[in-house]
Formats: sequence, C-alpha cells, structure tokens
Amino acid sequence: MVLELVGGAFLGAVFNVLLERIASPEVLSFLKGKKMNNRLLKKLKLILLSVHGVLDDAEGKQITNPAVKEWLDELKDAAYEADDLLDEIYTRSKYGAAEVCNFDFNSWSSFENEVEEKMEEIIEKLEFIAKQKDFLGLTGDIGVKIPQKTPTTSIVEGSNVYGRDDDKEYPSINFDAFQKASGLHTFLQLSLVDPPICLFNKVPKDLFMKLRRLRVLSLVGARGSLNELLHFIAKLRHLRYLDVSQTQIKKLPGSICTLYNLQTLKAARCPHLTELPRNMHCLVNLRYLDISFSRLERMPLHMSKLKSLQKLSNFFVSKESASSIGELGELSHLRGSLMIQNIKNVVDPKDAMKASLKDKRNLDKLTFDWGRSADTENSQHEKNILEKLQPNTNLEALEIVHYTGTQFPTWLGDPSFFHLVSLSLNHCKYCHILPSLGQLPYLKELHISKFKELVSIGPEFYGVSGCTGNQHFPSLEILTFYGMPAWEKWIHAGESEGCKVFPCLRELHLEECPQLSGDLPTFLPSLTNLTMRYCNQISTSLPRAPAMRSLHVDNCWKVEILEELMGCRESLESLEIYNSCHSLKSFPLDFFPYLKSLVIWGCENLESLTTSAPQTEGTLELLASLNSLCIWRCHNFVNFPHAGLPTPNLASLKVRYCSKLSSLPKQMHTLLPSLKELQVWSCPEIKSLPNGGLPINLKSFKIRDCDNLFARRLDWNMSCLASLEHFSVEGKCEDVESFPEEGLLPSTLTQLEIQGLSNLKTLDMKGLQNLTSLKKIQILDCCKLESLGEGGTLPLSAVDLDIWKCPLLKEQWQRENKPNISGNHGIWICDQYIEVDEQHDLWCSQNLYTAIQHKYFMICTT
Repeated sequence: MVLELVGGAFLGAVFNVLLERIASPEVLSFLKGKKMNNRLLKKLKLILLSVHGVLDDAEGKQITNPAVKEWLDELKDAAYEADDLLDEIYTRSKYGAAEVCNFDFNSWSSFENEVEEKMEEIIEKLEFIAKQKDFLGLTGDIGVKIPQKTPTTSIVEGSNVYGRDDDKEYPSINFDAFQKASGLHTFLQLSLVDPPICLFNKVPKDLFMKLRRLRVLSLVGARGSLNELLHFIAKLRHLRYLDVSQTQIKKLPGSICTLYNLQTLKAARCPHLTELPRNMHCLVNLRYLDISFSRLERMPLHMSKLKSLQKLSNFFVSKESASSIGELGELSHLRGSLMIQNIKNVVDPKDAMKASLKDKRNLDKLTFDWGRSADTENSQHEKNILEKLQPNTNLEALEIVHYTGTQFPTWLGDPSFFHLVSLSLNHCKYCHILPSLGQLPYLKELHISKFKELVSIGPEFYGVSGCTGNQHFPSLEILTFYGMPAWEKWIHAGESEGCKVFPCLRELHLEECPQLSGDLPTFLPSLTNLTMRYCNQISTSLPRAPAMRSLHVDNCWKVEILEELMGCRESLESLEIYNSCHSLKSFPLDFFPYLKSLVIWGCENLESLTTSAPQTEGTLELLASLNSLCIWRCHNFVNFPHAGLPTPNLASLKVRYCSKLSSLPKQMHTLLPSLKELQVWSCPEIKSLPNGGLPINLKSFKIRDCDNLFARRLDWNMSCLASLEHFSVEGKCEDVESFPEEGLLPSTLTQLEIQGLSNLKTLDMKGLQNLTSLKKIQILDCCKLESLGEGGTLPLSAVDLDIWKCPLLKEQWQRENKPNISGNHGIWICDQYIEVDEQHDLWCSQNLYTAIQHKYFMICTT
C-alpha cells in the first residue's frame, strides 16, 4: 500500500540527489569515457537549479491552485525520469559492466546508444516545465547549494515514506491499477484495518518484478514466506529502502547484496532471523541497518567495508570470528545507538581496542552485552576488554549487561563524561564493588540490578576524593536498585564533611533487596517518589523528604510508616502499603491532610481508620483531598471512623477480603456525594447498608461473596440511583433462584454482570423490562440456569449477551431449537454464529462478517 507524494520538501530532496549525481566523478567519467557531450549535464544542472528555487512557493500554492498542483505533478514525473537515468549511469560506472549485467540491466551497448537520446528528452521536458513557472507566478530563491558529500538519502526514514504521484492507495486490491503502475517508486505494506489485511500475500509475486523503478519497498508485518520475492529482489536495481521487519523470515538471501544503491535495510523484530547474507559488505551505499530483536548470533565478515554506514542497531560477536569486533573501527560514521552483543566471545582485548569506540563522537547510546550464558575464569580479562571498549565522552546513555568481571574500569565514572545522562548496570553477577559514579556531572538516571555478589555500598560509590562543588551525584534524578540479594549495608560518604548527596534526586526505587538493613540517605530535598519492595529487613529511618508526594511500600514488614513520614505530612498525595508495616493498628486519615489516594493491602494488624479530630454525626472535619480509598485483605480490620468518612471528594471506595468488617462507612449518602465506584468483596459479616443507603451519584456497584448483604437487596432502593450504569454480583447466594426482581435496578443501567449464583434457575425478564439503557448482559458460571424466563423479552437496547458455563441453558436451547427471545438478534453458541430472523423466527447459520451488521449475543460453555 502506497502514499501519495505531497510536495516540495520531498521533491527538494530528490533534486539534491540529482545535483549530487550530476557532480559525481562516476557520472562525469562515464560520459567522458563514452565521448558524450558534457553540455547536456550542464544544461540539466541549470534547469534543475532554476526550478528548485520555486518549489517552496509551489508547495504552498498547490493547495488552492489546481494549475500549480498539475505543474508539480509534471515536474515530479520528469525529475524521477532523470533520477532513473542518472542512477543507472552512476551504478554502471561505479561497479562495471560485468557486475551490473548480473542484475538484468539492458545490454551495455544499447544502453550507451540510448543515454544521450534519453537525456535530451528529459531536458526538453524539463525546459518546457520550467517555462511554465513564470506564467504561474511562482517565485523564490533560485540558488541552491550542491551537497559536497554523499547525501544521507532521499528516502524519508520512519513511517513518513512517500512515492510518486502515479502511486495509488489500495483500500481494496486493484491489480489492474497495479499492473499499470510500472513507474511505482514506493510500496508499503500497511495495516490500516483491524484485522489487518496482508497486501503482500494478495499480490502476485511476478508483479513486483515489473516494478523496476521501486525506491521504497516496505513489507512490515507481511505474513507468509518472503523467500520467493527476496530471491528475485536483485532486479529492483534502484531500490534504496527495504523493510522486512516483523516478518517470519529466517535468513536474508544473498541476492540482496547486489542492490548496490540500497541505503536502508530494516529487519527488526524478526524472531526467526538467524543469518545475514555472506556478502553484506557489497552493500557499500548502505547507511542504515536495523537488525534489533532478532536471533542473530554473528555478523558476516568484512563488515568494515560498509564505510557509509551511519546507523547500526546491533553488532554480534561470534565464537568463529571473535576478532570481528575490530571491524567496527572502520565504521567511522556510526551515529545514534549501538548494541554490541556476545562480548564474551572476544578473545583478545586488543581486538576490542580496534573497535575504536573512543573515536566515534556521534554515538550517543551504547549497550555492551556479554550474553546471558556468559561466564569467566579470568575476571581481569573481562575488565581489560571493557577497558578497551571505552567510548567517546560525547556518549549520552550507556548500558552494561551480563558483565562477568569483578570490578569496572576507571573510565566508567570519569567526570570527563559530561554528556552522560543515563547509566544502567544489569546482571553483573560477580561484581562486588560499584564504580565511582558520584562525580558524573550530568548523570540523571542510574539503574543498578542483579549484582549477586555485592554486599556493601560505601564511599567508593560517591568518589569522595573529588567532591566537586561539595556535591555527590549533583544532577541525578532517578536511582534504582533492583534484585540485590546479598546487599546489606549502604554507607553514605561525604555527608559528615558537608557534601550534599543526591540534591536533585526525584525518584528512589529499592526493590528485591531482602538483606538491606543499613541506613538510607538521611536527607533528600527533591525526592517526590519513594518505592520500596521486598526489603523486609529495612527498619531504619526513611529519608527526610519534605517534597515527597508518592510512597509505595511492598513487603517491608518492619517499616514504621507514621513515625517515619512526619517530615512529609503536608506533601504526600499517594500512599500504597502492601503486606507491610505490621505494627500498624490504626491509621489516622487526617495525618496526611492532602492525601489523594490510599491503598492498604495485607496490613495484618490494621483494625481501623480514624480521624484525630473530635467527631459527631453533626460536625465532621472534612478530608477534602482524598479521592480514592482501597482496603484489601486486612483480616483484622473492623472499623471505619465512628461518624463516617468525611471525604466529600472521594470517587472510589474498594473494600475487599476484610473478613471481620461488619459495616460500611456511615452516612454514605451524605458524606460521600462524589462517590462513583463502590466495590465490596468477600466481607461476609456485612449484613446491610448504612442508614440512608447508597450515594446518589454512584455509577458502578460491584458486590462479591457478600451473601448476607445481597440477601437484603430489596432494601437497597437501587432504583432511585439515577446515575448507576454498571451493577455486578458474584457469589453463591444460595437463596436466589430468579434474578433480577422487578423494580430492583434503575433504568439508567447499561451493564449487568451475574456470576456464580449457584441456584439461579431463571433470568427474570420482568426485572429487565424497564432497563431501557441496558446494552450488555454477562452471565457466568450459573450451573442451574435453564431459562431466560417468561412474560417479556430482552430490552431492545441490549446488543451484547454473553453466557458462559451455563450448560443447562445450552441444552434447553438446543432441544427447543430456538432461544426464548425475539427481535433481530444474533447469537453465539460455542463457535457457531446464528441469527434470529424477526419475521420467521428461524435459525440460520451466518458468516462472521454478517455479525457486525446485527446485534449479537454469545453463549459458551467452556
């Protein structure tokens, strides 16, 4: 599927390529060698220069002036004809007749005879077009600079790739139009619909062979085999951009290596790709190679010959050719990000030095990966290799993975890396000491994980010998320690000498550090987010953090939450406690007056929520900030505040698995005017709602395994809830044989869920009659349900009925050969779609695509 070229910006890039080709030694020498008239090139150059200057003006005017649009279309056609001709001259001259004839050029002699004639035709066409610009009133700067170096590419990287005007979009497969598009420059495999239509699989492969002018071929996500197409791809001699990403391709065929003009090759996220062509080094114009997220384990030899390569996503070091890492040294134009994988296979540190990473000023992100199975008997050898891989100080992001040394080289942490903003050290299983990183002046993110041997972090981490400006980690904003099973102590250097530590730190994450019991940093003035997970030995003081807004504590049993957070009482907005703080028995809600979200999960000794201010039912001090409250698996929890929850802006209340709780908050109907969501799960001791019932603005009410409470549903007065849209009930509820009762639910309901009612036999149609807004009904795991009831039909608004694990209902419907519903409804029973005809009430099997034209229902038993 292709996109239409939209104007001057891209056409200007084509002009730049043309002008560069005209000035290239290859084209000049070809014409000189064949004794052709050099004046034609000069004439072509002058015409292009004269037209180039008005492209911007034309691009703006084409929107309102059809004549200018038509002029641009003609110009594009002529420019592409010139590009085709010069491209062919350039390729023949650079690579020779013997090689180019292999990929099906016209015969050498006939081509020589036609060049001058073709060029005169193109110039004549361009001259005529150029004269029209004055009549159209197009103006602009007629000057243009000819590129002094090979331009990056006229192909737009990424998703915005355009083609010439006679390219067509294919919302449906129109092969007649495809057959006529011999001048097609761009073919894109796109997924614009759901489910996606794979255009590539619909197009006869021989059609591709006729598209000899293709510059861009993108087959992203194409299903099926690409081998047949790629085997003949050498015939697309003008191809500059090829993308086979997200396909099932296993290897790239050698024929690709004859595409001498190819500048971009993408084969990313190909989970079966294991091999690159042996002659990859022949793609001397290749500038962009993306082979990320593949199964490759080695690079072809002689990759150093790809002198034009600017973007290389991954480089794999293999056992068979371990010295290949040195070939990176010849790729002097690399930029952006590079991942070097399987460094464990590097035998000699001198080979690592040959990679010359220190000289690559334009690489801004590097990943060094020793490999998942990496191991070593000589840690000094690994350190020497990493020493020789020292990058340029322009580096912005560095990740080191599966490193098998015990220590890091001195360059890591050197203050000369003043551009470094992100550093990750992951799965360094033998390292017992961290590098000195505290003096990296602009480091903002530091992630350290899976150091199995590290026991203590001390002064070496900060670099105490050079406390620049009396600060350690002066710019660090995010610090993560994860998966450190042996880490016991964190010793903080410099604080006693007056040095500031982590002055800009915003986020601190301590996760899965089960032995850590030493002090945390004492003062973090900028900290807003603290996360501690599975650090069950931490019992010391939390940092003083007056700006902290979010605290997440998970499986940290010994933390004393209230005592430790005095300093951030008025800044904390989100507090989540999971299976932690086991000494906490009572939580005073007004301790954090600006708290917006509170989650308490598995706090085994928590008994109550309280407010410290005196309360009576007539006078309550409002907690206006709290928006969301969840109490979950607190089995000793028995009380909300005596007079109710004074939280006028509370929108969500979830009470789950609190086996001893006997009542919901009092005065819900008045104290919780903003409550939109209420969930009450597995609270068997709750027998009734508080006086006054439910809040009037409630939109969603879900009740699960609260049989005592559900037994009094007729007292809830739910029909008065003018905003209720979603009601869900789950549990045995053994006394319920028919549901819902007439008048129980409000007419505003749009979704009804019924699950696990062990004795439910009938869905009461009368109870559904007034639900004029109901759209979806779900009935799950009601093993005795056998009838949809009598005396009515489903509401006409209902468009979705899902019934799962209700075997008796399925048997009854199969026996009677029709369901007890009327109207124009479609039904799913297992994997068969059935439509109920409104006039004849007959069952008839339909195709899946028919279903989208009808209301439909689903009935399943698995």
